Amino acid sequence: MDRRTALKSIAASAGSLWLPGTVSAKPEFESDGPTWRFGWNENRASLEDFLRRTEHPYVSQVNQAIRGTGKGKKAFLHLALERAMGTKFVPHNQGAPDCFYAGTLVTMSDGAQKPIEKVVVGDMVVSHTGVARKVIDTIRKPYKGKLIKVQAHSSNLVCTPNHPFWTARGWVEAQSLKLTDTLFVTPQRGHSTATTFDLLDFLPDAEATDSKLRAKGSTKWVNRFVPLDADLAFVLGAYLAEGSKTKHSISFNLSRDEVAFANTLCDKIRVLFGVECTLPPGPSKPTVQIVSCDSGAVATLVTSLCPGTTYTKSTPKEIQTASKTVKKAFLLGWLEGDGCCNGRKGRKWGRRFALCGASVSLSLIQGMSRLLSSLGIRHSVTSQEPEGKAKAYKINVRSQAVFELYPEHRDEATKRHPQLKPFKFQPWGSPTKITKLSNISSASTTVYCLVVDEDHSFSANLLSVHNCVSHAAALGIDILTAVQIIMKRMPYRWVAESATEPIYAGSRVEIGGYTGLGGGSTGHWAAEWVSRYGNLLRKEYPGGHDYTTYDAKKAVALGRTGCPDSLEPTAKLHPVKKTAICTSYSDLCDLIYNGSPVIVCSNVGFGSGTLTRDSQGFLTRKRKPWYHAMLAGGFDNEYSRKGALIFNSWGATWIKGPTRGPQPAGTFWIDANTVDAMLRQGDSFAYSAYVGFPRTVVPPYILY
Repeated sequence: MDRRTALKSIAASAGSLWLPGTVSAKPEFESDGPTWRFGWNENRASLEDFLRRTEHPYVSQVNQAIRGTGKGKKAFLHLALERAMGTKFVPHNQGAPDCFYAGTLVTMSDGAQKPIEKVVVGDMVVSHTGVARKVIDTIRKPYKGKLIKVQAHSSNLVCTPNHPFWTARGWVEAQSLKLTDTLFVTPQRGHSTATTFDLLDFLPDAEATDSKLRAKGSTKWVNRFVPLDADLAFVLGAYLAEGSKTKHSISFNLSRDEVAFANTLCDKIRVLFGVECTLPPGPSKPTVQIVSCDSGAVATLVTSLCPGTTYTKSTPKEIQTASKTVKKAFLLGWLEGDGCCNGRKGRKWGRRFALCGASVSLSLIQGMSRLLSSLGIRHSVTSQEPEGKAKAYKINVRSQAVFELYPEHRDEATKRHPQLKPFKFQPWGSPTKITKLSNISSASTTVYCLVVDEDHSFSANLLSVHNCVSHAAALGIDILTAVQIIMKRMPYRWVAESATEPIYAGSRVEIGGYTGLGGGSTGHWAAEWVSRYGNLLRKEYPGGHDYTTYDAKKAVALGRTGCPDSLEPTAKLHPVKKTAICTSYSDLCDLIYNGSPVIVCSNVGFGSGTLTRDSQGFLTRKRKPWYHAMLAGGFDNEYSRKGALIFNSWGATWIKGPTRGPQPAGTFWIDANTVDAMLRQGDSFAYSAYVGFPRTVVPPYILY
């Protein structure tokens, strides 16, 4: 039987060939091809539901005709793509670099701030919703091009143009931000845990009993165990405002008329530590009242929790994760020293309700801003630089939000001003205005990003941002299209790649019912979408729907709303004839040998940073997971080391090292047992141009 007769026989038995991404010699005929957007979200419950609803969901149930055909052989499907397109294969890349400059501070779940380049998989960070989320991957890649500097009242941030920020109008890329946009200082909520400090941890050479402790060289015994309660929080806040230290004591430098403040500090220190404070007069300033605690143990604890100088001090990370009561007490202690409030200290409330606190330490002001945000208290941060003086920063709280900190004055203020509106909780943290947007025209550096579980967001320099928006990997379906073009041997020509945004959106929303703010999809959602709804090409469609080039902002927006309804009838004209789950390396080989690529979705990872292939072009599996989708487009069972050729979508420079055979840049080999481990997770799909997976006569040159 010659090739033409064989093709006719296959078409008659399996149904008409599916020809996505092609156009005939007659311009009136047009067809589209499906796609896949990588960024895998594991969803076992949804997968089980898919299996219950689907007839013959596994390749092993419908591959009798091709079983064993790939044994001992090899095939490379990207060679068909090169023939159809008339160009050499160019590896797909993420449509937009969306990362941050080194040194960007990420807020961790324990309240600490860590440079983004030092964050590792497994770390817990704070998402834009204010709760703790796990880092499931880190990204580090070289970057050349424009950077954008976003300056806000609360913080500054340098990032690539496409990184999304959480704003009052949703997720917006840096390059699309406007001066009128409102950003959000990331709140820190979650479940607070009670903390008790053992002073012996801070003074290991001290003399200690079950409840008391005496520092080395000291005669004073203090309470050994000190809880992080409202009293200690108030003392720490006051210390950051008015405190100073020596090796064996701490003191608070107050005004002579701050009698109540001084007495409050003395009482709280006595209760907490079991030691008395003294009130010596200021030696050279008769207007100054000093509160002194001459205890090395007390000084060690307080200065350990509140390190730094006047210009570098910051809020303790323990306070950031404490209860609301503790946070408020800490803020009040600081405001009592470095704050001003009309209505406090016996003053009458005027027409405006205003509260402010100031410091020359930017890190301290940023920490106070985070605390206010976690309490849902709206505020602003301003700065001023008087001539000849250090730059100062100020936090301003206005209107009814003031009474969240001073509730005892609420009734009086409401009586005087009945129009006072009730306090409104800010669910996304405190809003902050953009003060300046500027471009860094040309940069050559390394940029970083995080992949965060569930909420897919984190806090960068206090501002809420999204993690990387992954570019769609339409390569698998484009390869399937190319194979059919060559096999059909008719006057068809390549038109365009498949549009990724509608398929990504449809798989998430119409199929998965997911309208959240995170990113990613699942293998079975995408498979169900392309078989039920079909796909669209990269082109412009009526109604202003232009998918000619990948647009990260469109992908994010469609990921919350779904594929446009007006485009669904066009997509449905060209569904994929069959999708099925591939669960073994042997089945994968049979599929590729017969022209069907496999989209591999799993959490199997291969390392981080710029990776290096071994001498045979392979990467070895690592413990660090990738929640990712890639294409298996080739295999080689003739070589001494059996394995599959994997096409990633991070461009050509993310990996280096030797290649073997027709292996393109940006790809890597993986061993057969690693392929099995990935496929056993049960969400990797083969796409077929037929109703099933029949035996085909593939072009001989793909066998290399």
